[in-house]
Amino acid sequence: MKYVHLYIMSLLGIVVLAGCSASSVEKVSVPKTNQWLEVTGFLGGDTFQVENGNEISTITLLSVEAPSIQDTALERDQIGLQASLFTRRQLESSKEVRLAYDKEPVNSKGQIEAIVELKDGRILNELLITEGFAQVSIEEPNVKMENIYKGLEQVAKQNQKGMWRSGTEAGNIDIPVKLAKEKGIRLWVDKKLELVVITNLSDSDIDLDGWKLVSVKDNQTYIFHDYKLKANSVVSIASGKDAALKHSSPNTLIWEADHIWHLTEPDPAELYTDNNELVAVWED
Repeated sequence: MKYVHLYIMSLLGIVVLAGCSASSVEKVSVPKTNQWLEVTGFLGGDTFQVENGNEISTITLLSVEAPSIQDTALERDQIGLQASLFTRRQLESSKEVRLAYDKEPVNSKGQIEAIVELKDGRILNELLITEGFAQVSIEEPNVKMENIYKGLEQVAKQNQKGMWRSGTEAGNIDIPVKLAKEKGIRLWVDKKLELVVITNLSDSDIDLDGWKLVSVKDNQTYIFHDYKLKANSVVSIASGKDAALKHSSPNTLIWEADHIWHLTEPDPAELYTDNNELVAVWED
């Protein structure tokens, strides 16, 4: 009976631990998308904190890994410090960020992973990769940004930026950006008016949720949230000072940033699906 009692107690202990583990995962409060959140803390090159209602949430950059300051390799330790300072400067300047997620916002470690949009329209994840302060780290099923991020990493390697400056670091293999099948979409930009027009020439509605409009010159990105482009219709994306006041049409979305498009230099626009397929290009 003594051993039966111990066995039952052991099983109860396992159940209690499992319950604690499940409840700890459930307690992860994921901030909502499509709203600006105040940055409240800085924890490293790829991690920071935001105010999420009545609590503070720790955010890890999706599909990005910056070297730790405590890295055993001296050079990577220096890159880790530079990455941390770079991230802090960007977040201090922006003050607020807007988050977007892949299929699973919370990873296997219980971390909230997000695509982080700054106030000026740039994406922090992409900035770190472009400067060589982080490398791409993909964990399924969150593969939305794989093609774009690995493409940016290859450019950083070629330019020997940050951690790639020695030319000896091994990065991700070259993976070309996928081209989408013909979707009947036309992209047009009026740089002076800071207005982008996307036309659906097909007879079917297109769900733009998670799609990305990119200003190529400075890699500034607008992410669509819960928007469906009706068949044979258009949607406009307006940016610049007082854009919300100048454009009140229900078919106009506001890109809350100024001076997106270069007026004196070529600045093409690209439109990507939520699977990172290049679906339309406007050549400047």
